[in-house]
Amino acid sequence: MERKMASKKLEFLEKRLTTINASSTKTDQKIIDFLKDNSEEFAKLSITELADKIGISVSAITRFVKKLGYEKLTDLKLDLSKCAGTSVSTQYNGIDKRDDLGMIAAKVLTRDIEAIQDVKQMLKKQDLEKVLKLLLAARKIVFTGLGGSASVAQDAYHKFRRLGTSTELVTDSNSQMIIASIGSKKDVIVVISNEGTNKDLNLALKTAKDNGMKIIAITQFGNSPLVKIADVSLVTLSHGYCEKPEPLISRIAAYSIIDVIYIAYFIQSSDSLENQLIKIRDNIKLFKNYEN
Repeated sequence: MERKMASKKLEFLEKRLTTINASSTKTDQKIIDFLKDNSEEFAKLSITELADKIGISVSAITRFVKKLGYEKLTDLKLDLSKCAGTSVSTQYNGIDKRDDLGMIAAKVLTRDIEAIQDVKQMLKKQDLEKVLKLLLAARKIVFTGLGGSASVAQDAYHKFRRLGTSTELVTDSNSQMIIASIGSKKDVIVVISNEGTNKDLNLALKTAKDNGMKIIAITQFGNSPLVKIADVSLVTLSHGYCEKPEPLISRIAAYSIIDVIYIAYFIQSSDSLENQLIKIRDNIKLFKNYEN
């Protein structure tokens, strides 16, 4: 019963733990077992005390913490304390059944604003520069995302399409495999994936990389299989909150990153693009007002 309760407290870490399965060691497993069986004690002990208790080195704990995507042990402990027993309602700043619609709206929007602030904190200038360099040099840009991420890929596709960029939208893994099989080193794939663990999608991306295609990943987790495949990754998850309900929060973060990339691409592209956007806008207005 005690183990079951401890495991429940670690629900927010399950996705993180699955991302390191392939690279986990026997020492990592010792830490995971201790963490699941003794989560409260884990949060109280110093790194030296933990090392002695588990029977491993301090450096082993440090490596494990970084594998999970944290800078230091205290960050992991902070998430343990914040996320223990977290529900969907508490994820959104403690929404309660007694809250009126105004209060619910305020709490949801506050949480969404925090998600965008997390993106601002996580984005690195050097990664954005790599992304922009790849996109500006691309012959064709393929935007792909499965499930809930498909809407983000579609949004990106329409934005870049308006710029006259050669683009393609792929929202299923079979089509992605076809694109990957015929692509070349002149093509770039921008993949939006919350967890970065979809096996079919990642297999298609490996095929694309074998053909020389460049891969840009927009994802929550810095240690996912997708990140290992990608040439450059923009990671959205900061460590101040649990990952539920991830489909809502992750899409807000991903949409924000697409906007950043789109504007940067537009600014650094040809000056004629502005006139092109004006022309498209005016023609769409004419189309909408068309009368027989």
